[in-house]
Amino acid sequence: HFQNSFKETKFQIPFRSNVIVLKDRSFLPKNILKSESFVSADGANYILIEGDSDKDWSYVFSKYSKFLLSNNLGNRNIPAWLNEGIAEYFASDFGNNPLLAQPNNLIAANIFLETDYYTLENQDEERKSIFANESLAFLNFLMGRKRSGNFENIEKLIQALRAGRDCREALSTIFDVKFSTIDLEFREFAKQQAAYLRLVSQSNLAFDFQPESINESLGFAYLANYVYFSNRTEEATRLLIKSLEIEPENSLANSTLA
Repeated sequence: HFQNSFKETKFQIPFRSNVIVLKDRSFLPKNILKSESFVSADGANYILIEGDSDKDWSYVFSKYSKFLLSNNLGNRNIPAWLNEGIAEYFASDFGNNPLLAQPNNLIAANIFLETDYYTLENQDEERKSIFANESLAFLNFLMGRKRSGNFENIEKLIQALRAGRDCREALSTIFDVKFSTIDLEFREFAKQQAAYLRLVSQSNLAFDFQPESINESLGFAYLANYVYFSNRTEEATRLLIKSLEIEPENSLANSTLA
């Protein structure tokens, strides 16, 4: 459970997440990308589920973790690698292919640790994937030091960074890391099988979903909202009209169409 991994930090959920479960693939909006399975909008999140058990959930859980981190901790003092590492840590149990850090593809530690959000956002998808892989492996590398194996020291790092401490200083103090040797130590770690293991167990993850029964009209209205916030106005309009044909007084459909 995301919250249970943090002992001191209490996460608040600022607004609800609407999970849309499609009856079958015929309801799937056109040209939807994997990266659009999770859409964050003003006042609500929209998560699209195709309803099959083989779905790769990793992207959804990664995005939701980043949503919680951003809304509760902010990105000002949390470096990009730590944000990505935590998100992938919680997401990796729900993907069909766990992230692997390939030693030959590692970004040099001094560049990796200083990469900011703007620079990361402007990379191509392959570079973003490499950065995400390395962030997860580096998180495991840190958690394996002092035999902590849990989030206790990661949370200490977050608290130190939020208090304004320099990242390198905080890492050195909390994890006994020497920056003169950190790149070599991490590369050696990445060669070992331990770098590929995910330290979080699915059995410790729980989700408190509150399903509600909705009629077909409201279902189309929720799907239309998801499509609208995915920047597909025409398709959203079509779905809203279909919703209102079934139930002309549907308030969600009417307000969105307006």
